[in-house]
Amino acid sequence: MRDFPQITTEQRCLSCKACCRFDDKKSIWRPRVATCEEIFSQEQDSIDSSGYIHAETHTHCISCVFLNICDNRCSVYALRPLECRMYPFLLFWSEGQIAVGVHLSCPYVQEEENSHFFKEKTQDVRDFCSAGEFMAFVQAHREMVSDYSQYMNEIKILFTVPL
Repeated sequence: MRDFPQITTEQRCLSCKACCRFDDKKSIWRPRVATCEEIFSQEQDSIDSSGYIHAETHTHCISCVFLNICDNRCSVYALRPLECRMYPFLLFWSEGQIAVGVHLSCPYVQEEENSHFFKEKTQDVRDFCSAGEFMAFVQAHREMVSDYSQYMNEIKILFTVPL
């Protein structure tokens, strides 16, 4: 599958301390990995039986096992799963349809949601999600479509994905 469009700059991402951190080790916000993704075969010990990446406890936070909390870098960045590449965009079920939304907890989204640049990036995401390769991936791995129904106050629905 072609790579997901970069949403923000590396510098901006590395300066943020929001994503890849969770309230608890079993958080629904932990990324999921599809069995066909390269990271699945290379990092199986770091992925639970439901496909979620493990989280680890640090002094002041709980984070993804692949996040170096000292420099905010991902140790598997080149292999990171689709769900990580998509963030702050989310793939989830909404009224029986597959939807793409944006996580309103992301500081970047909070600052840029109404900007022209963000609207352009949203169109890039829509184009990515309408490509045949992406749709085939989602049809083959429906477990990658999350149920965020209890968290809809944290998500803004952008569009649905026609399958």
